[in-house]
Amino acid sequence: MENLKQKVADCKACELCKTNPQKICGNGDVQAKIMIVGEAGGKNEAKQGKPFCGMSGKLLDIGLKSGGLSRERVWVTNCLKCRPPDNRQPTDDELIACRVFITAELDIVKPKLLVLLGRTAIKNFLPELDTIPIRELRGEVFEVAGLPPMIITYHPTAALRNKQTKGIFLTDVQNLGRIERSL
Repeated sequence: MENLKQKVADCKACELCKTNPQKICGNGDVQAKIMIVGEAGGKNEAKQGKPFCGMSGKLLDIGLKSGGLSRERVWVTNCLKCRPPDNRQPTDDELIACRVFITAELDIVKPKLLVLLGRTAIKNFLPELDTIPIRELRGEVFEVAGLPPMIITYHPTAALRNKQTKGIFLTDVQNLGRIERSL
């Protein structure tokens, strides 16, 4: 994993590298059964070089803990290793440039389940589902050759903006503890 982190730090594959001296590498248990994938880091993540360390990370941690899991038992990462300016949506080219790092993380961690948080993670792993509302995708298991089974829920940032979405997100993340014990 240290070799991969160095490759991420040295990356110059897209324009985001010019404005992001601190890359945001995945972290957690390299032998985790569950890999949680978000979009890209925000301001706090860019400062610390760690995914989900701001308000959305706190909400993720609350959900994990209430389900009997901790951040230390899962692998948490993002589709992008750099923060897009003004937290804009990642471009297709940026997602493609960073895909090599997600692939490497999958090869190292070897999770039994991928949890896709939000639209960008869906677009990155299941592009054919990109236009379907998340409320219609959650609760299903998606399978693609060469990847672990995937489940989908809202991104915690979206959950922070909407009380109903927050409840759904927390329920989905709480269920990961039960799921992890059955893997």
